[in-house]
Amino acid sequence: MRASHLQSNVAALDDLGAVWARRVRDAVPDEVLREIEESVRVAWLPLELDEALTGAVERVCGRDRMRRWSRDAIARSAEGPLLGPIMGALTRIGLTPHLALGRVPRGWGLVYRHCGHLRYERTGETSGELVHEDVPDLVLHNRPYLEGIGGSMDGIMELSGGPQPHAEVVVEPDARRVRYRCRW
Repeated sequence: MRASHLQSNVAALDDLGAVWARRVRDAVPDEVLREIEESVRVAWLPLELDEALTGAVERVCGRDRMRRWSRDAIARSAEGPLLGPIMGALTRIGLTPHLALGRVPRGWGLVYRHCGHLRYERTGETSGELVHEDVPDLVLHNRPYLEGIGGSMDGIMELSGGPQPHAEVVVEPDARRVRYRCRW
């Protein structure tokens, strides 16, 4: 996973509030935070670092707050040098949830490596589905991590003007596939 995205995730801990952010930081092994914070932004880091961070947020704060944290973290990433240019271009041509979700597969390749691939399918006027195929076991069998990705999809829909966004996470383990059913 790209270091800059992990660094945005760590920075988004502050959005939880000082007490919650401290509790999460205390629940994450020091070496995990150190590796994330001290890495060069363009470095590729092991996905296990983000898994440890996301798991700690869920254990300390609960699933709903973890999804909100994921939503806030993607908003921070969307302002940064990795995803910012994509969001800027989309804004200039008229950002909509369909347009933003349709670009997620391109952004996925900038953030993740060896973590399967995504494709977008429009399913209705205010709905679409991101299909994540060839999902690695580390992700496929980790419901908190998948819900964190769902929270990121909520954030993308929110950034693009989708009212009351929600991405339902549907796991198809035999097909090594996850569907993020997005509605706004």
